[in-house]
Amino acid sequence: MSAPDKGLKEFATARQWEVYAAVCEGGSFSAAARDLGISRQSVTKLHQAIFVKAARRGYSPAHDMTAPVADGFKLARHSQYYDGNGNPANKWVIATPDTERAAILREAVAEALACEVVKVEPTPAPATVLQDLLNTYVVTDFHLGMLAWDKVSGAPWSLKIGSKVLRDCFRAMLEASPAAAVGLLAQLGDFLHSDSLRAVTPRHGHILDQGNLFEEIAAEAAHLLRDLVLMALEKHDRVHVIMAEGNHDEASSVWLRTIFKMVFADEPRVTVDTSPVPYYVYQHGEVMLAYHHGHLKTPSGLPGQFAAQFPSEWGASKHRYGNAGHMHSREVFERDGMQVTQHPTLAPRDNYAVRGGWHSDRSASSETFHKKFGRIGEVQINPAMFAPV
Repeated sequence: MSAPDKGLKEFATARQWEVYAAVCEGGSFSAAARDLGISRQSVTKLHQAIFVKAARRGYSPAHDMTAPVADGFKLARHSQYYDGNGNPANKWVIATPDTERAAILREAVAEALACEVVKVEPTPAPATVLQDLLNTYVVTDFHLGMLAWDKVSGAPWSLKIGSKVLRDCFRAMLEASPAAAVGLLAQLGDFLHSDSLRAVTPRHGHILDQGNLFEEIAAEAAHLLRDLVLMALEKHDRVHVIMAEGNHDEASSVWLRTIFKMVFADEPRVTVDTSPVPYYVYQHGEVMLAYHHGHLKTPSGLPGQFAAQFPSEWGASKHRYGNAGHMHSREVFERDGMQVTQHPTLAPRDNYAVRGGWHSDRSASSETFHKKFGRIGEVQINPAMFAPV
């Protein structure tokens, strides 16, 4: 048994600190696992995550590193000078902005969050559903974590406001849609505003307006999307989940798919599309539902792309529907055997969009499909229907 090092607390989430304290008190990972009722592997991952993050910031007392650098930076070089008796005498600490993104985030964030988000237990299916129907709930370009000032953007936006808006809008879509047997949550990408510890776009490094640490945004994204799936399970017999890759969250879409596969592993009524290829398809009878964020292929190119990528599904379908986001505005057209919808966003414009002069209405929609007759209904929700936080 040993006392927890309080200097590590700023580098730990609440769950990680609980596990670390249990290890200190119990004296081993196995003892902590028994006390907390979780696996030893989960204890190990949560415990290690603290020390990895602390060391990257320059805190590791076992190695005489006791001068952590500021959040948003990482340790570039640590030089320690010892006197003739082998005691630490002086040190030089050099920090640099933390530009490393994909590999560390995919591994550390995904594994840590997957351990922290408790697995969902199976729940009873609703008593009555319409077996021939499927409802889709499309959410795209939500930009969770973006910071918008209402005097510039026309509406405020923050982590807290965004979470409330999505819960309210999703609940309204559920209530207004029929009791279909299948509910399909299509999160079409750019759910997170940024993709790393730096508030910049992944590919081009454009500076983003962001109001929270990435760790806060990532945790809220996982819990928020989990709540949407749980809400859908109350209405539908089966729920299918798509977490599409976007240009703002290329790496985050990877850990979101990983987490949701783990979280709902024990719930047979939930399926998660884990395809690493950023084109996704769901077959509902004679209906083909196709999804892509829109950052790699324009909406006009979707019919040809999906015909080539999914020839079996294309050939088995009489009704084909392509869905994209990315442009934050709505457009609907039919071409080459597919009806294509470019979906708008619930989020307001950020400062970049305002200065660029781009305008669009804010909304999200649910659509109802019959397995033989295709699309038979649609519900559109405007976030202005709900008061912001």
